[in-house]
Amino acid sequence: MDMSHKTIKASLVLPFILLGVASASESPTVTVQSMVCTTQTVHETLTAYGEVSPDLEQVSDISLTHSAIISRLMVSVGQRVKKGDILMELATSPEARREYLQAETAVKFFEQELSRQERLLSEQLATQASVEAARKNLFDAQSTLNALVKRKQDSIQDVIKAPMNGIILQMTAAPGQQKQTGATVILMAAESRLIVHLGVEPEDLSLIQQGMPVLLKSVFDPDYQVRSTIREIHAMIDPQTHLVDVFVPIPENKVDHLALGSRMVGSIELHRHNALLVPRSAVLDDEAGSYVFVIRDGKAYRKPVDKGIAQEGGIEISGDIRAGDRVVVSGNYELADGMSIQEKGK
Repeated sequence: MDMSHKTIKASLVLPFILLGVASASESPTVTVQSMVCTTQTVHETLTAYGEVSPDLEQVSDISLTHSAIISRLMVSVGQRVKKGDILMELATSPEARREYLQAETAVKFFEQELSRQERLLSEQLATQASVEAARKNLFDAQSTLNALVKRKQDSIQDVIKAPMNGIILQMTAAPGQQKQTGATVILMAAESRLIVHLGVEPEDLSLIQQGMPVLLKSVFDPDYQVRSTIREIHAMIDPQTHLVDVFVPIPENKVDHLALGSRMVGSIELHRHNALLVPRSAVLDDEAGSYVFVIRDGKAYRKPVDKGIAQEGGIEISGDIRAGDRVVVSGNYELADGMSIQEKGK
């Protein structure tokens, strides 16, 4: 009787033991997201920092056409102005005004002298040479007067207007100050012609050349970016920054709302080549190095890789992997080599 009871109890326990062994031997399944590894064009870049500057080829030197006293300033340094805006008001200096009045008097005198010589010639009291000399004197006096009128010395009051749309860079005049003929009073940069002044380490000069593509981005406004090319590379080190100046023009249709001195970062494109590109989340690192998980037959297999250039959209990899392989991009931190997986959406 006791023997029969023990046999029945053993037979009931055995299936549960076997079930437990079978359950423990099954591999766990991890749900992951994957993406096909593709061949794409990647480019090696050199990063440099700088700021927006005026294009020195498009800076206007506004100077006085005659000696004048500054009556009133209408603008200040850094101000944007439109073509035709009044920049300053002037009063013709006493010396310039006197020069004009003297020239005007000289014209009237030689007009009368020519008339007198012609009358004397008609009375045979003067020669033709005397008439020609009087006519030449009148021509010279009139030419002098015309030049002074062109320089606006005939006006007691005058204004200087902006010759173009631009930005005031420098002012060298103050109200009440007298400036002589030809004196520079304003430096003005063309608003539509700005450049980014980048600084490059001297040891990197051999990597770049004129005409290379550059992606410019604003340091403080991540939404602002524009593509351009290197226009000029200087051949000396700036003593203040210890960097070499590289100039990149900003296209005219991209200068709106861009202030001089704005900080910019430039990615100079050095070389292009084709490579396998995967999302950065696909590549993991541990003490053994970098690796990805490749999906084959419902399982994830660890594959060591070498990382290359990282760029917007992914990172370059190389190793025992080829285009068309599916790599895990999410959930890979839970995986071990050969583990069964379940892909999201499948």
